[in-house]
Amino acid sequence: AIDQIGNKYATNFIILRLSDKENMEKMFAPLLKDIAEYFEQLFVEISKKIEFMDFYGHQFGMPRLGYIVLPYAIRKKIGNIKSELGLTGGPYPPRKDGGYGWFIVEESKDEQDLSGEYRSGCNITYEEGKRNCLYYYWMEKYFSKKINHNMQRLIDRQLPQECINGVIPDGLLSEDDRLRLLQANLIVKSKDGDMLHFPHFTQDQFAEFSQLMKLNDEKTEKLLVSLVHSIHKSFIDFVPKRLDSQINQWVSSFVHSITCYVAEELISRGVLEAPGDEKPLVNGVFYVEGKYISL
Repeated sequence: AIDQIGNKYATNFIILRLSDKENMEKMFAPLLKDIAEYFEQLFVEISKKIEFMDFYGHQFGMPRLGYIVLPYAIRKKIGNIKSELGLTGGPYPPRKDGGYGWFIVEESKDEQDLSGEYRSGCNITYEEGKRNCLYYYWMEKYFSKKINHNMQRLIDRQLPQECINGVIPDGLLSEDDRLRLLQANLIVKSKDGDMLHFPHFTQDQFAEFSQLMKLNDEKTEKLLVSLVHSIHKSFIDFVPKRLDSQINQWVSSFVHSITCYVAEELISRGVLEAPGDEKPLVNGVFYVEGKYISL
């Protein structure tokens, strides 16, 4: 993590200063209204089609499923834009600490050293062989450790794998596991017994669903292209030349934050379900049978 340069030592990773971060975050504001309006209309257009699909969770409605559609569409489009602009990040490098990937380090506002509430990501848990995957699109503001910690429990207990139409078979869970998953909001009680509280797709069902999640709007795409250009230029301006190879990875991480800003706008409009205070927000979680799908 540290390199010697002459008689001095310097980090070999980018540290995002608070002032630089705040300047770049200002670039999001002019885009939010237009992008939110596009997704609000998209949700209306695809909601009827989803009602007639046969995956478990189609009945949840767009106020919940929108938490999957929004990040999927934006992240896919940003990835395509970066590829077309020649800004792909390449493979993650091995680190001296034994891990892989870039260090993501941000200056915080106070000694609590908390990450910005608009960070977003996708955590994935799966069986051996990278099959039968549980995905979690999260936003830092609503991130739940309970959900994250219990995803492996779900896979290890064969819960999504054994459920038919979301119904959890009797005897599959110990009482301790059941209570933990109820607290994490990953399962719920119903008149039919305990049920999965997230969508369950086969490969074919998710392929059909993902076709509806594509961002196909010239105006919105131009806004995102301009944003990627602007954020990339900002990093070029303040990142030391020796760390240039890490910039493209950072651009993805930072631009993905637009998802959270748009989500907040859609929550305020009543388009997305408002998170509650009592239970974790589980709406970004979904399961896909079979092979791993790159999101």
